[in-house]
Order: sequence, then structure tokens, then C-alpha cells
Amino acid sequence: MLKEKIQATFQKYPEIRVLFFFDPDEDSEEEVLQMEVTGFKVLPFANNPLDFKIRLRSEYADDKVFLYLPEKR
Repeated sequence: MLKEKIQATFQKYPEIRVLFFFDPDEDSEEEVLQMEVTGFKVLPFANNPLDFKIRLRSEYADDKVFLYLPEKR
């Protein structure tokens, strides 16, 4: 169900490159980590903003990214 919502959001707002998903109670963690998708990359945040920024500008520069953050907004 989450996968479909993500895809719909990227389709509705094609200018969005990174979609942030905050999950402080980690209710969706298992679903996110097992998600198999096409059209966007799923990245769990590893508490390293510099590494993420570098990867976003190089490795994922041409991709849409769903960023899973197991923390409060």
C-alpha cells in the first residue's frame, strides 16, 4: 500500500526528486526495507547527512528517491 502511495505522489508531482518519509515509531520499516520498486530508489537514512548528500548528487543524481527516516520530522 505504501509503495502505491509513493508512486502516485511521484506521478502527481513529477518535479519532486526526493520524497521524505518520517516514521518515528518505525511502523513501516519492514515494509520499506523489503520494497521492490521501479521508477525510484528507496534509501533508508543511516544518520549520516553528508554521505546522503554526496550520494544524492552523484550516485542518484538522475533518480527519484524515497528517503525513509526512522525519526521525528
